[in-house]
This record gives sequence, structure tokens and C-alpha cells, in this order.
Amino acid sequence: MKKSHHRGMEKWIPFDSLTPFKEKIEEEKRKKKKKECILSEDQISEINQTLLSYHNQIITIEYLKNNEFCQINGRISQINIQEQYLKINSEKILFSEIKNIF
Repeated sequence: MKKSHHRGMEKWIPFDSLTPFKEKIEEEKRKKKKKECILSEDQISEINQTLLSYHNQIITIEYLKNNEFCQINGRISQINIQEQYLKINSEKILFSEIKNIF
């Protein structure tokens, strides 16, 4: 009967060359962690008051969309306090995604 020969860890040696690639992937994952709008209670209150005073007026809002900060300029067409969102130029923006109002 033939004696089986196992290469053990030898078979994994070629994959050591992928270590820098794996480290690069991990670094990219850390960079892409979700951005957040972290606002104090005062900032949230100020944004709420500003939104109510600008209803149906043209304003610019900086907000988080697809993990990127964007700006939109237009008229607020709807504010839903209970569901915590507004619509500007038919774009629905959650209050929690708003960073700034100009």
C-alpha cells in the first residue's frame, strides 16, 4: 500500500505573496466605514427650528447620501416631523442625515 504524503503547510506558502493585497483590502474597508452625521441636541433643535421657518422657501442642505456628503438646493415641499424627514426637489432626506442648512 502506498504511503500518503501530506504537504501540510507547504501548500499554503504561495499564498503568502497575497498578504500585502489582503492588508490593502483591510485598509480600504476601514476607510469605507460608514460616515455619520453626529449632531448635538442643540444642533438638532436648531435644524428643526430652521426647517420649520424655511418651509416652502429655497434653501441649500448638506446631507449624507450613499455614504457621501452632498448638497442640494431647492424648495422644501414637505416636512414630516413624526417620520423625521423632509422632501426637497422630490428628494427624501432623513433628519438624521442632515449635516447643515444654508
